[in-house]
Amino acid sequence: KDLYDMTTAICQDVTVVHTPIKPNGMGNLECMENVKCRTDLIKTLEYAGRLSVYYEHEVIVVVHLGEAYRILETREYLFTLLDEVFYNAFAQYPLLRVGIENVMCEAPDIMKAGVLFDNVRLVERLNCSCGTNRFGTVLDICHAKATCLLMRKAFAGYETICDIPTLETFFEQNEHCCILVHLADAKGLGISKGEHGCKFGNEDDMRRVMGLYHKYEYKCPITIEISEIDYTNVPDFTDNFLMLKKIEGLL
Repeated sequence: KDLYDMTTAICQDVTVVHTPIKPNGMGNLECMENVKCRTDLIKTLEYAGRLSVYYEHEVIVVVHLGEAYRILETREYLFTLLDEVFYNAFAQYPLLRVGIENVMCEAPDIMKAGVLFDNVRLVERLNCSCGTNRFGTVLDICHAKATCLLMRKAFAGYETICDIPTLETFFEQNEHCCILVHLADAKGLGISKGEHGCKFGNEDDMRRVMGLYHKYEYKCPITIEISEIDYTNVPDFTDNFLMLKKIEGLL
C-alpha cells in the first residue's frame, strides 16, 4: 500500500514495473514453487495492476527467466502454479501484461539458462495455457549482446556445430511477441562491474540497434536501462536519452 501511494503521489506516469531481483535468481520464474518468491510475484502483479487502473492504460510487469525451456517444460507443477497466478491477476486487472526477459549467465552454465530464445517459447506456452495474448517477451539488448560474446568465446572453434547468435538473431526471434526493449550496452563479456548496463558510448552503436528495431518493424516501447552511481543524478541516462531522440528524429 505504501509503495502504491508513494508511486501515485510522485510519478506522473508508470508503464513498466520490474519484479524484485534477488540473489541466486530467487525472483526468476523458475523459482515460483518457493512460496516467498510466488508471494512476491503476486504482490508485484497486484501493485502493477492497481497502477494500470490509476493511470488508465496497460502496465507491463517484467520478470526474468533464468532456466532453459527444455528444463523448465518438465516441471508440470510449476506451470500449474504459474497459470493460476497469472490467470487470477489478468482476471482482476484487464490492463495488466507480463513481459518475460532474456537473461545472461557465465559459462559453463550458459546452456542451462534462458539466455537465448527460451522466453519466446515460454510466452507461447503461457499464452496458450491461459487463453490470452497478454504475455510477451522483453528483449534486453545488453543481455543479448553479452550472450553473443560469451557464446563466441565458449564455443570458439565449434562454429560449424553450434550456430552462434547475433544481435539480429534476437530481434528476428522476438519479432512476433516482443512488448518491450531494454536498451543498454555491454562491455567485454558484460559480467564484471562496469561492463553491464552501460551507456552507448557512440551514436553508431545505438544506430545499429535501432536499425534492427525498425528493420523488424518493432512498435513496442523502449526502456533505457542504464546503471548509474546516483539515481538522483543520471548523466549517462540523459546522454543516451538525447542520443536516442536524435537518432529517431525527435530533436
